[in-house]
Amino acid sequence: MERILHTQLYEYLTANNLLSEHQYGFRKFHSTASALLDCTNDWYINMDKKLFNLAVFVDLKKAFHTVDHEILLEKLMLVGITGNALLLDLLLKSYLTDRTQRCA
Repeated sequence: MERILHTQLYEYLTANNLLSEHQYGFRKFHSTASALLDCTNDWYINMDKKLFNLAVFVDLKKAFHTVDHEILLEKLMLVGITGNALLLDLLLKSYLTDRTQRCA
């Protein structure tokens, strides 16, 4: 079920251009390496223009636990996951309710 939800959401978000071009995690053909290449390129461009560079790197541990699932579902509805996607909405609610994750 997780794979089906991921595929449906990913296809919808990419088809409607709802993912930022700066979103590197959990995307096809994107990685930390591509993020670093883009940053490095931007840094060199700024250095050529005599501009300063500033970078902030954040590692969010246990990010799944920090997301309010009701807010997530509301945001999904704001980007159009409604109407015909009502079944998806119900699946998401079922999937997220009382769910926990364990890291080994």
